Amino acid sequence: MNLAHKPLSCLVLSLATSLIACGKPTPPADLTTPVPMTAPSVQATPPPPATMAGSTRATEVIVAMKFITDQGIGAEAGTLMLSDSAAGLMVNISLKGLSPGEHGFHVHQNADCGPKEKDGKMIAGEAAGEHFDPTQQGKHAGPGGMGHAGDLPRLTVSPDGTATMTLTAAKLKLADVRNRSIIVHAERDDYATMPGGARIACGVVPQ
Repeated sequence: MNLAHKPLSCLVLSLATSLIACGKPTPPADLTTPVPMTAPSVQATPPPPATMAGSTRATEVIVAMKFITDQGIGAEAGTLMLSDSAAGLMVNISLKGLSPGEHGFHVHQNADCGPKEKDGKMIAGEAAGEHFDPTQQGKHAGPGGMGHAGDLPRLTVSPDGTATMTLTAAKLKLADVRNRSIIVHAERDDYATMPGGARIACGVVPQ
């Protein structure tokens, strides 16, 4: 095309025609149409690790005491609450239905208050085994002697049949008596050869 000999109006018209022939211009974006936005990635905070069962242990343990016979375990006799102290194992006692006076009181080896046969007859609480004796002293010498660690101070029962007192066992701590039994005997403990006769009440210390 020879543009030199054409008037200006014709030149403008020719350029417009050429642009149309090359294609329509792209219309501007519709600003009213919302543009989808990608949500920012959120890092989930992981939950704290679950506490394993038994990972924490109670600092106080309650022992349910029951009366026992050669036939088995009977009625409730009260409770003991056990806890550690600087002076040793503390035993907070709340018992009822016992005969007044002093009674033998010991930690026994097994976590079992049931009867068991001995010398041909069933004996109340015999399944509890012997006094707790982890250092194998092999003798009964009371709480202050060089004997069984399970030898506790005597239990004193009031005229109304109740025992409400706190005793301390210097040779023991709570961990020692878990999964064992505690027994009340029928008679006074002489801290030597007579631990207290028949076993009349018993409770198992929880694990």
